Amino acid sequence: MRNYNIQNESFIVSYYFNNFDSIKEFPFEKFQDLKLRETVKTLKVLKDENLKFNLETINSFISRNNGVKVSYQELVTLKDSYNDFTNINHHLEKLESDYSKQIVATGLIKTLVSKVNSGDEIQSDELEFELEQVLTTLRNTKKKKSILKTSDDLADEYEQLIIERQNPNLRKSVGFKVVDDKLVRPGGAKEIMIIAALRSMGKTTFKQNMINNLVKKGIPIVNFDLEMSQESSTDRHVTMTSGASMMDLNKPITNNEVHQKIKMSMDDLRSRKNYIYTDKAGLSFKDINEELHNAKEIFRSRGVLKGNDEYVMFFIDVLNMVVDFSNQDPVTLLQGLDKLNVIVKDHKSHCVGIVQINETMFRTGKIWSLEDIDNYRPTIEQIYGGSAYAQRARTVAILNRSKFLKELRFPEMKSVWEAENDIMQFHVVKQSDGELFLQDFVFDGARMRIFPKLKESYEDSW
Repeated sequence: MRNYNIQNESFIVSYYFNNFDSIKEFPFEKFQDLKLRETVKTLKVLKDENLKFNLETINSFISRNNGVKVSYQELVTLKDSYNDFTNINHHLEKLESDYSKQIVATGLIKTLVSKVNSGDEIQSDELEFELEQVLTTLRNTKKKKSILKTSDDLADEYEQLIIERQNPNLRKSVGFKVVDDKLVRPGGAKEIMIIAALRSMGKTTFKQNMINNLVKKGIPIVNFDLEMSQESSTDRHVTMTSGASMMDLNKPITNNEVHQKIKMSMDDLRSRKNYIYTDKAGLSFKDINEELHNAKEIFRSRGVLKGNDEYVMFFIDVLNMVVDFSNQDPVTLLQGLDKLNVIVKDHKSHCVGIVQINETMFRTGKIWSLEDIDNYRPTIEQIYGGSAYAQRARTVAILNRSKFLKELRFPEMKSVWEAENDIMQFHVVKQSDGELFLQDFVFDGARMRIFPKLKESYEDSW
């Protein structure tokens, strides 16, 4: 069983490579990866003998060893993999923790093997004692900092927060300025935002437009797409960013213009160093927490996160599909949202969760007339588990399109609806410390684009 993180160990070695003169100790024995341990051991030799640091010298020293071999190219990769080491102390603590756990595990195994080989009978109470010793040791290796803060801490941190709020470059966003201006803390760290709508209303399209705008602002984005496939998501990205139709993308391409549009969109996608995606289904909140740690490592290696900054915005679409929500009863939802709340606080990040509205009212015929549809405003109570989201989310918004509902209810009048403007209403039905409001957007389904109705033209919002 591997009780260490090779990515963490690689980060530390890269740090040693780039900060050789400032290193006082090389704890090579604590590296569990054999190649990395040999590399750090060689660094210590160079340091102890006051030899000049360079990759050629390191490679030469390692090559003389009859044991583990490390190629010159591997050393180059280690040196150049990272460029921001401001969080090195966190990684060193992780190295120490992994090493301690390995020592404990190895000791227990040796003890048990020795007893088995000697023929001694292992009593259940003896085994229980050994395991308790292991647990005690593991607890003692964590060395967690106190969570308590003094009044001085509170005042100092709040003063810094006020300074940050005055800087427009540091203000967070949800991707649309017209919405940001009406939210107290748009995209606020340690907070959850819920966006709900009926099935096929355009939730994912709205989300992808949010992401597109946020990526342009340089905000680190992680997109957990639990419902849609990678292929479908990329189709939408190409349609949204290039203007190519979905029909164009799903048939043999003979038009050179379409080829160029796709190439342009792929170039745009490759340039997005602050965007990370997965369509892995069946994720738990534990999985999401672990992948957020991985995402931050990638962002740091790309230079997206610098210094002590930990903020990312992550999307979960559809939130109901996280395995912790095995069913939609209020207790299960609250327990799951409590886990999510811990995640956003620990990561000092913002989560946007996409959820579905209960369709019973509309699909059972309680909304009959055109007037009913025009006046229809879904409420927070109609969201599956609405009371739970109302309690745990800072902001809850509901999307609604009257045109979509008319087409659904009265398909025989399709020609009439096609001529009607497709307006998507973004209705904030809960905002902690702020007012509720309604913002209209123009929904361009053909190009998967959404823009504020207040804009004079489409291009103004892109």
